[in-house]
Amino acid sequence: MTNITAFPDRERARTEACEWMARLDRGLTAGEQRLLAEWISASRVNMAAMEECARLWDRMDSLARLGDLFPVPGRRSMAKPLAASLAAALLLLVMLVAFNKGTEPSLTADRFAAAGYQQLFETAVGESSVVALPDGSTLTLNTHSRVRVFLWPERRELRLERGELFIKVAPDPLRPLEVLAEENVVRAVGTAFNVAIKPGRRVEVLVTEGQVMVSARPELGAAVTDPTPPDMGTSLEAGHLAVLAQSGEVDVATVTAAEVGAQLSWREGNVVFRGQPLGEALEEIERYTAVEFRIEDDAIRAIRVVGLFKAGDVDGLLDSLQQNFDIEYERPTPETILLRGPAAAP
Repeated sequence: MTNITAFPDRERARTEACEWMARLDRGLTAGEQRLLAEWISASRVNMAAMEECARLWDRMDSLARLGDLFPVPGRRSMAKPLAASLAAALLLLVMLVAFNKGTEPSLTADRFAAAGYQQLFETAVGESSVVALPDGSTLTLNTHSRVRVFLWPERRELRLERGELFIKVAPDPLRPLEVLAEENVVRAVGTAFNVAIKPGRRVEVLVTEGQVMVSARPELGAAVTDPTPPDMGTSLEAGHLAVLAQSGEVDVATVTAAEVGAQLSWREGNVVFRGQPLGEALEEIERYTAVEFRIEDDAIRAIRVVGLFKAGDVDGLLDSLQQNFDIEYERPTPETILLRGPAAAP
């Protein structure tokens, strides 16, 4: 007969210890306290891993709370310093747990959130991107956009630094999701909405599902750090479009399903115009290309444009303007296009 002894997996114990330490910070349920006591009692390796993790994170106060959950044999000294190599190895492990999405199948969304998740996403001019976040939310970035994503045990936060995003929020009543844009806060639990930073630091919020709360220019970020909904704010439901001015004013309008589809057509790589003035339409097209339009004939600036264009298809737009409005164009440089009405054409 062969006797096989299973040795404890130290690396796995350290990973699980880091996760338990993060849960201790937010507070344990009765069921979690029981599970933690069982996990600690299972092996000396688990207990050692918890001590190592607490010392590395400088959270011995958290570990001290464990005395109420289970006996600590011999009350080993907590003051013994860790070897430098052990600290470095555990620090690397924590970083991998926090940032390397998908490197280990057992790292679930909850584990990522407990360990702390931070990531920067950005797109170039003419580019869009869809990102599946660890909490189950889906983030879509429009052209030339940049957002920083933070997931903590008590809340989720997206900081839109430029451009436009659409977020379908995974429901989690205990962890609201906030989008910060130009000192404005959009707060949701489980919903879908679009946030865009427009010229003049104006912010537009369009809700497609559920309900969100918008707050203009929170005092010292109070609405960001407070996990409870703000007392002052504007509630938006599906089909509502809010424009948040730099002055702090919030203008809310109800939009039709067709208008919602037009505003979000960029997700399919299209730009839809429903009667916008040509000057405004060209500003939108410029977001998707490095080309700059210059209108040399003010008579054509107010022409209303209707139609669907592929984002970045400058040639298709020019052909349409020429065929439908007799607008002539000239390209003095590859990045510059001059537009003139028929009477002004040479």
